[in-house]
Amino acid sequence: MMPGPTGAQVTAQTDTLRRPTVLVCDLVASTAIAEQIGEEPLWEVLLEYQDACSEVIHRYDGTVYKRLGDGLLALFGIPRAHEDDARRAVHAALALVSAVSQIAEGVKERHGVDLAMRVGVHTGDVVVGQMGGSLEVAGKAVHQADRLQSLAEPNGVIISGDTAALLGDEFQLRPRGEVDLRGLTATAMTYDVIKARDAALLARAEPLAMVGRAEERAAVAAAWKKVMNGGSHVMLITGETGIGKSRLARFARDHAAREGGVPLEGECSPYHAHVPFHVIGRMLVGHLALDPETPGRERLIALADAVATAGLEPPRAVSLLAPLMSIELDEGYDPAELSPGDVAKETTEMILRWWAGLAANEARAIVIEDLQNADPSTLELVNRAVSEGLGPGTFLILTSRPGLVLPAIQPDHVVEMAPLPVDDARELLEALSPAIEPVADDLIERSGGNPLFLKELAQAHDETGRVVPGGLRDLLMARLDAAGDLELAQIGSVLGRTIDLELLEVVTGDGDLAGRVEGLVDEGIFAYHRDHHGRRLRFAHQLLGETAYASIPTRQRQSAHSRLADVYLAGAGGLESASLAALHLDRAARFGEAAEAYLVAADAASSRGAFSEALRHLDRTQQLADEELSEEIGQELKRVAVLRSSFVLVAKEGFGSEAANTAASKALELAPADSVVHSAAPRLAAFAQATILGQRVEAEGIISGLEADLERAPASDRIQIEAEIVFARALNDFGLGRFTSSRISFENALDLYLGSPRHGAPWPEWPLPTSLPANANAQLIPIYWIQGDRSLSDIAATRARVAADELTPPMDAFNMAYAVGYVGWVNLMDGEVARARAAQREQGDIGREHGFAMWESLASAFEAVAAAQLEPTAELADEVARRREHAAMNAGSSFQPYLLATEGEVRLRAGQNERALELLDESLALADATSEYIYLPETHRIRAAAHSNPAETRHDLERAWETALSQDAHIFSLRAVLDMGSMLESPPDDLSDRINGILDAMGEPDTYAEHTRARQLLASLQ
Repeated sequence: MMPGPTGAQVTAQTDTLRRPTVLVCDLVASTAIAEQIGEEPLWEVLLEYQDACSEVIHRYDGTVYKRLGDGLLALFGIPRAHEDDARRAVHAALALVSAVSQIAEGVKERHGVDLAMRVGVHTGDVVVGQMGGSLEVAGKAVHQADRLQSLAEPNGVIISGDTAALLGDEFQLRPRGEVDLRGLTATAMTYDVIKARDAALLARAEPLAMVGRAEERAAVAAAWKKVMNGGSHVMLITGETGIGKSRLARFARDHAAREGGVPLEGECSPYHAHVPFHVIGRMLVGHLALDPETPGRERLIALADAVATAGLEPPRAVSLLAPLMSIELDEGYDPAELSPGDVAKETTEMILRWWAGLAANEARAIVIEDLQNADPSTLELVNRAVSEGLGPGTFLILTSRPGLVLPAIQPDHVVEMAPLPVDDARELLEALSPAIEPVADDLIERSGGNPLFLKELAQAHDETGRVVPGGLRDLLMARLDAAGDLELAQIGSVLGRTIDLELLEVVTGDGDLAGRVEGLVDEGIFAYHRDHHGRRLRFAHQLLGETAYASIPTRQRQSAHSRLADVYLAGAGGLESASLAALHLDRAARFGEAAEAYLVAADAASSRGAFSEALRHLDRTQQLADEELSEEIGQELKRVAVLRSSFVLVAKEGFGSEAANTAASKALELAPADSVVHSAAPRLAAFAQATILGQRVEAEGIISGLEADLERAPASDRIQIEAEIVFARALNDFGLGRFTSSRISFENALDLYLGSPRHGAPWPEWPLPTSLPANANAQLIPIYWIQGDRSLSDIAATRARVAADELTPPMDAFNMAYAVGYVGWVNLMDGEVARARAAQREQGDIGREHGFAMWESLASAFEAVAAAQLEPTAELADEVARRREHAAMNAGSSFQPYLLATEGEVRLRAGQNERALELLDESLALADATSEYIYLPETHRIRAAAHSNPAETRHDLERAWETALSQDAHIFSLRAVLDMGSMLESPPDDLSDRINGILDAMGEPDTYAEHTRARQLLASLQ
């Protein structure tokens, strides 16, 4: 069972944040009118005025929120949102002015006074909730609408820029510019509304470019072919808003036009669902292409000509069709003396005959969009057209949202528009805004493959970031309201993208959510995750979740997050419990707890190899420390977060990571000046960076400084810090080729570490993903081998593996790769290529699996070296070079002199002597520049073979011998003298003494191939 929250369950979200369009209207000079006509006549005028206003507001599905005598405040979008609340409000505002103007005529006649009104409209955020048993609204938007109203001209409508942005081209506006609003600090952009544009002639916004939809386009082409062969076809296109219904309908219209057909189209209006055949009236106006200013008589003549062309009798047809176009009949056109029902039937018959007559002349593509908004008469018309059959040459294209029930309609083809696949969505986004490519994946995911959503997100991205754009927010809020359970959607949005049903039950306190959940699934708000057997949900559109979340007031949102945080702190959420707890604590404004939880979450993410996630958590800890916490608490949390960032960055990018070095430097700045413990960790991290970059002087300076401060360290930490210092000095000596001193120091570091009061437990302040026991043994693998003790080298390898296995993730894998890398290198140096490649593959696999870029790139480089040694060709040498350069990006100069020298050796064996010498010289120069002398004797030995001049060959072999001798690098010394015996015409006189001295120093006979060669050479010299 899921653990419950520690406090009360999340209560019903009685308050919500909404973004309605607010309309405020007021009579002009009502006080003066009262003085002129008296209180009782004014009261009668106000009653008539309020009734007219209420009728208009309700016609556009607004809510009369408050009546103020001579004023009224209406809300569009509360309690139920529509996708077009702003447009509804402005239509209502113009209708209010018209209604009051009609009332004004009677008032003027009865009382001799002029009656006028002002209307202000603004769209903005408000809080909606219950107060004293009634619905109340609070927010600046209400006051802004009221202030706008006071600026309107008599019988004028003024709107804000926020409202204007949601209107498209539906209204003719006149900018008034920025204005100051009394009582509000901000200015507002304002517009006068002149009029609504003629709906029939208003060019509907051109749909988005069509991408994909090959199957749907093929269906359109097949349908039109059938029509052109004398048949008819009905296609119903369904889908959610923005999915592309209009685009496919336009494609069908345009395809028909290209193939010799003539389009006829109309769009059902949600504002005229009570007006019979409204869409047909719009279709007629569009067909006749009449100017809105054309006189009524001319409009009648044009209509008569058009119906005659279709084979209809003008008097009767005009008398039935002219009212649909709001044309008054004059002499010669008597209105039909029929009951309303009979008029509807005869009008339906006349429209069907009109369509058939047009199609008899030319094939027709008749488009009726948004059938879900149609009035009953239009629905009956469509039912008859489909059920009784259309005339030849007719292609009827209908669009509707899902859920439209028309039992009589049985279209020839139903096209259910699905979301765009990712590739098609990307193509559309590229067409919309190529520059937005960096966030393309995020926008595509949020849009859910809906073309309209994708367009709105792309256009608004620069301005709003991840905020849902206003137009989409209205549309999505309408869907949430219509679904009927906003509270459950809101709580779901707090849970995040994936909604666990068991957790949802815990948070809501409702143990039987099945019915409510199914309701939101049926309404298209929630959808089940396919892979979770009905126990996990997601929002059908991510934007629905974002909109639901934005509708929760801050206080309630924080309370919900707080309860969720407690659930996750109690153990819910599995592997992600730490990060989920941190996220919800953060959003609950429990910032101190959140910062600490992010540290835990970062450790958990690192243990999974999710280093980018870990860095995000650590960055957020630092941000909270800077912005939300006290200096004392914040400083320490920030220091820890920065230090752990260094750890993660080394694991992710390698010891050469500049970002890791920056983090270590920052941690040092944040460390208390008197704390050796706190300063030692970042200084050791800086040492690792300096070492990997070959900055030996800087590395030596850091070690010396730590040694000087050691006595000030607390006793509980002193031995462990000393062990790390000794290890650091050993590592520096190893790079310098001081193999004996580095071996002794590594062995001493191990003794110190295991003998510390912590008994070898990891040091909490350690800033790197490395472990001294594992790393010291790993470093001893090549040292023992170089000094001629292969058995000890194998023992060190085993110990390094065991020490790595005892660590927790990701340190176990990181240190295992460290050890395996040296095992592979030793085998490669020893000529055991098969064993070397096995180790290199293991290291590479660890790097790829855990995201260790440094180990992956080094393993790749060493694999290339192994392959080239088996088959020394110029092509494989090129591959060594490519991988060497890649490794340098993650591992700095580490191993670069070796890789340059081995590439030179391969090219030498491939016959590219000149290039080989260049590479070997480059290796020597880099070794000097970085003081990395591990491979210096071998570089000189290989270089000797590249010379054609015997003197130069002798010189390099002597250098190889002398350098190896000074390093106590016995195996390298032996190789140098062996080559002297085989390559020089006159070997040194003391060659036998040199060989015997080396064999004595190695002390482990017959474990190297070089032992056998040495004895053979000694025998030949006797």
